[in-house]
Amino acid sequence: MIVNEDISKLGLYTGQFILLAILVGLYKKHYYLVLLGLILYGTTMIHWSRINADMFLNLDRLAAVSVFLFITLYYAVHYFTPRYRNIWFIVGSVAALMFLINESVYYCFLQHPMITGELLKTYQSFSVLIHLLFTHVLMTITYMYCSLMSL
Repeated sequence: MIVNEDISKLGLYTGQFILLAILVGLYKKHYYLVLLGLILYGTTMIHWSRINADMFLNLDRLAAVSVFLFITLYYAVHYFTPRYRNIWFIVGSVAALMFLINESVYYCFLQHPMITGELLKTYQSFSVLIHLLFTHVLMTITYMYCSLMSL
């Protein structure tokens, strides 16, 4: 998929939330997560600067899923207080569901013969914005909030 350059720049900007989450991870001494976060940050920056490179898309997705699962299965269980653990699980579930719906609808739109040209570009941009909002922004803010509030 080739995305409009203005939209791909938003991916680079929202990717900076990952860097902020890495700093929170350092502060909280979540060193394994920091290492995974650095890998995710690198793949995200490469992917969004070269948006049509499928190899980096797959590496970025693998890194993102690894970070999400590591937080969910390890850090949320061992380091978040029950209240913030619940917040993480709820927000993570909503974000994962939105990701799946967004991807499914996007690929259905790609298959439809009537959706071409400007309509397809508009939907691609909308789909990418949903992705950026729910993954880059919402999940990193939620990690930072839950981590910092779990004293």
